[in-house]
Amino acid sequence: MWSWIARIFTFVVGALMLCVSLPKLFRPAPEGLPRGAHLPGISLELALDPREAIHFINLQQGPQKVLDGLDRDDHAVIPVYVSLLVVLGIWLFGRSVPSARVLGVLVIAAALLAGYSDRRENQGIRSIVAQYQKDPGGGQIQQDTVDHMRGWSILKWGLLATVTALLSVPFFAGPRSLPIAVLYLLCALTYTVGLIGHRAGLAGLVEWGFYLMVLAWLLTFAGIGAVPGRGGS
Repeated sequence: MWSWIARIFTFVVGALMLCVSLPKLFRPAPEGLPRGAHLPGISLELALDPREAIHFINLQQGPQKVLDGLDRDDHAVIPVYVSLLVVLGIWLFGRSVPSARVLGVLVIAAALLAGYSDRRENQGIRSIVAQYQKDPGGGQIQQDTVDHMRGWSILKWGLLATVTALLSVPFFAGPRSLPIAVLYLLCALTYTVGLIGHRAGLAGLVEWGFYLMVLAWLLTFAGIGAVPGRGGS
C-alpha cells in the first residue's frame, strides 16, 4: 500500500512543482540574480546583506507579493513536501535494502526539521519585509536580521540535501532504479556545492538542486517498483 501511496504522491507533487517553476527557466532571468538563477524567492533566502534583500524583494514585485508567497509556503508548500518525505520515509521501512528502517527514520526526522527550518526562515523574511516597509530605502533592515534568516535557509536546504542523499540509497538496489538513485545523489551534490559556495556566486546552484529534487520526485513513480521489499513486495 505504501509503495502506491508514495508513487502517486511523488508523481503528483513533482509534476505540480515542475509545472509552476519550470516555465520560468525559459524566460530571461531577472537582472541581478546569482549566476544561473531564475527564482528571486530562493535568491532572497540566501541574501548576504540588506542591499541584496531589497533587490530580491523588488524583483518579486514588492513586499506584498513576498508576503503572499510566504502565506502559500506556510499553509500549502511546506505541509505538502514534508508529508511527501514522511511518506517516503515510511515506505523505506518496508524495503529489504540494508539499514532501511534507519534510513526511514533519518528521512522522516530530516523532513520534519526542514519544515521547521522553513517556517523559521519565513519568519525571518517577514521581519525583513516589515523593516523594509518602514523605510523603502532599506535603512531599517538590520544585517543581523538578514544573517538570521539566511542561517535558517541554509539549514533547510542542507537538510533537504541530506534527505535526497538518503533517498538515493534504496534506488541503488537494482539496475532499473539506478537512474533515480543517480538523480537523487546529483541533487544532493548540487545543493551542497551551492550552499558551500553561495558567498562566491554559486547560490544559483541551490535553485538547480530544487529542480533536480522535484524531477527526482516525478520519476520516483517509475523507480519505486524496482526497489525490493520485505517478503518480495
